[in-house]
Amino acid sequence: MSYTPLVITKQSDLDTALATIQKGAMFAIDTEFLREKTYYPQLCLIQIAGNGIHFAIDPLIKELDFSALWALLADESIVKVFHAGRQDIEIFYHLTGTVPQNIFDSQIAAMVCGLGDQVGYDKLVQHFLGKVIDKSSRFTDWSKRPLSDKQISYALDDVIHLEKIYPLLCEQLANENKLDWIADEAKIVSALDTYAIDPWQIYKRIKVRTNKQIVLNRLKHLAAFRETECQKRDLPRGRFLKDETLMDLAATAPKTPEAVGKIRGLSNQKNGWLTGQIIATIKKADDSDKASWPELPARTKTERAPAAVLEMLRVLLKHVCEDSAVAPRLIASAHDLERLALSDDGDQQVLQGWRYEVFGKKALAMKAGKIGMALDKGEMRFFDL
Repeated sequence: MSYTPLVITKQSDLDTALATIQKGAMFAIDTEFLREKTYYPQLCLIQIAGNGIHFAIDPLIKELDFSALWALLADESIVKVFHAGRQDIEIFYHLTGTVPQNIFDSQIAAMVCGLGDQVGYDKLVQHFLGKVIDKSSRFTDWSKRPLSDKQISYALDDVIHLEKIYPLLCEQLANENKLDWIADEAKIVSALDTYAIDPWQIYKRIKVRTNKQIVLNRLKHLAAFRETECQKRDLPRGRFLKDETLMDLAATAPKTPEAVGKIRGLSNQKNGWLTGQIIATIKKADDSDKASWPELPARTKTERAPAAVLEMLRVLLKHVCEDSAVAPRLIASAHDLERLALSDDGDQQVLQGWRYEVFGKKALAMKAGKIGMALDKGEMRFFDL
């Protein structure tokens, strides 16, 4: 490499480096972390590049004071460039209770520029800089010390290249009049609600197999109990209680330790603390006010989107994405299209902001019979009716 890898382990070096970064208009930032055995990600390395310098910070040095870094992340006058930054931002949210401000996510920008769905960092580097990243250190255990020069170089490359790519992405976005699109997406990435976890809403992430409201309510209470305990103990959800176990408990509602012990994954919990908590949680759920029970998701056949409408929307989406050079997934998912086929309600994401201008407006016009489509010499053409 053309640079000497640098890992900051002293407070004076950290203060000097951050003071230099603060004088610039932007910096690229990335993290290395582990989370296989913990609820919260274990931060192992922080990499930064900006204003002519690049460095890594060792967060495992307990004596380091990171208050200056937290203030820098909160500074709205400086752009923070991440790539697929939600997990990195989640770490900073957990450590500080706030979200970095003035965020630019290069993966989202690349999708807006038509480079594909969920563009990988290596593809981004190759596209803009013509370089191939050495991936031989990607499976590093970043919690182990010491880290080798090769490992540090690999980690620093993530921000060194990103700092160079940022102005190139901005130039392309400006040329295509898409800077406002990125601003809209940044609001979502920067929102506290994106990272704040409400234990009482976790049940919605579990694949539900029931048509009984009482079972869904038990699942809600059990999932909230699991979430709270996992946060306290810093344990992954699956290591404490698996989703399948929660569903079995919600469906069978065991009332004795012996009954709990018959549930898959709980055979060794016949008389433990967890058994008592499970029984109490289920009882609390069943005794709760029915007005607070969650509604069952709609599953009737009448809620199924008309196939013809859905197919027309898919064709329209493909056309506008090719025309605007933007990744289809960024505009609308399969679920978004199904919802749009069923309803014109304006609270849908595809009917707001730049998505409405690019796709939603045409979709509503097509549903209303105001525009049609036809093939013209092998190409799709849309016309007013």
